[in-house]
Amino acid sequence: MLHDTALGVDSPDRFAQMISGRRWRPLMYQRILGRKIGGLLLAGGGRLIVNAPPRHGKSEMTTFWTPAWFLSREPKRRVIISAYGAELASGKFGRDLRNFFAAFGHVDMPRRKGLSAHRWHTAAGGGVLAVGVGGPITGFGADLLILDDPVKNWEEARSARKRERLIEWFMTTFYTRGEPNASIVVTMTRWHEDDLTNWLLTRHGDPWELMRLPALADGDDMIGRPIGAALAPSRYGTGALLAMRHAMGEAGTWQAMFQQQPVHTSAARVYENFGNHNVDPKLELDINLPLHLSLDFNIVPGMHGCVGQFDTDAQRFTVRHVLFGQGLTVRGLLDQLAQWLGPRRPGLDRTGFPVLEVFGDAAGNQRWAGTSESCYHLIGQWMHHHGWPHRLRVPARNPPIRERVDAMNAALKDLDGQVRYLIHPTCKPLLADLAELTWDLSGRPAKSDVLRSHASDAESYRVWCLRPIRTGRPSAGKVDF
Repeated sequence: MLHDTALGVDSPDRFAQMISGRRWRPLMYQRILGRKIGGLLLAGGGRLIVNAPPRHGKSEMTTFWTPAWFLSREPKRRVIISAYGAELASGKFGRDLRNFFAAFGHVDMPRRKGLSAHRWHTAAGGGVLAVGVGGPITGFGADLLILDDPVKNWEEARSARKRERLIEWFMTTFYTRGEPNASIVVTMTRWHEDDLTNWLLTRHGDPWELMRLPALADGDDMIGRPIGAALAPSRYGTGALLAMRHAMGEAGTWQAMFQQQPVHTSAARVYENFGNHNVDPKLELDINLPLHLSLDFNIVPGMHGCVGQFDTDAQRFTVRHVLFGQGLTVRGLLDQLAQWLGPRRPGLDRTGFPVLEVFGDAAGNQRWAGTSESCYHLIGQWMHHHGWPHRLRVPARNPPIRERVDAMNAALKDLDGQVRYLIHPTCKPLLADLAELTWDLSGRPAKSDVLRSHASDAESYRVWCLRPIRTGRPSAGKVDF
């Protein structure tokens, strides 16, 4: 019965109505979403992101009726479902699907006794694996992968390290379990502008489709609602949503979670001009331009260096790679640089990149007690040893913080909207700095997180050196070696 019914319909919403005897009545957006999912899955290889507010029924369509319809049509297929926490994934989604198929006698009967909710099989050999985000997925490939609300709460969403871990798990574990022509559906409420949705749309190589479904329609609505209309009026009417918006405030949490348009909630961002316009996954080095290395010296957590260039004609900075590591020293950083540059500069001594220019913190000029050496002298000696043409462009003293920040913001996007600073998406420490750093109460960039600020500090020295913005205070003189 299930198979015949599913073959007769082309979308999970229609399947749900038929199999329930019309007792299940989809909301308007669920019907439209069901048709979109049905088309993608029937074609194969689909990539869909669904952004919708909490408690509006998005998981009912994407994480229950979609795999129910898919496995009913193709009982030999396999599905992976992941959500925040293994208990939710297996205890809710996995169990409900297992019970649904068991009611029709389509669960593998020899295994039915004590059948696990997180991993079970259809009688035809297909099945479902339900796992928590971050958990291992071994020995199970899938034709449909569903990721449902992978973020636990606001605190987790605000953590750059946890966002990075989610992306790493998605790419190294979840995404790799897809069979040829597998489809992926990511359903999530947005909390932060630099979340998984943003990363998939701007930095991932696959062509993702987005269905943004705000609680209140705000113009050019994907499902044709007039402005101000509620997404699920039978659950949350317009009046209830407006009261909720008033209680939560116009921006911040409401805008992110209910309108699916996260914005930075703090006006105290250091690099307020940073955004997706500064990220370019196609960025590569130009061997005809000088190579730049910008540095920030630290013992804890270690040194940071950014590798990039500056096109004087276009007045554009680029950053292609970040060198960093726990306890990284000057020599260790230089070894990392040589290793990373090796495939990009054959020979390393006389081919490509007319010169290597070094920028950074003036603290690197300080000579160690009892010696005549400084960090920059070590760098110069290392460059001479390897035969690299180089030039140290370091200030005698550091410029005011505000001058460096203003120079960076002007490069990120100037008053005319010109973007003069591009970063490759693999430069995670720098991207996190630019997105996360805020001002503290003393008017300085907050450095409570020891992993933050170092990459952006290194770059702000370089940008200030080449495109300074003066505040009226006498500027630190530059010293070139």
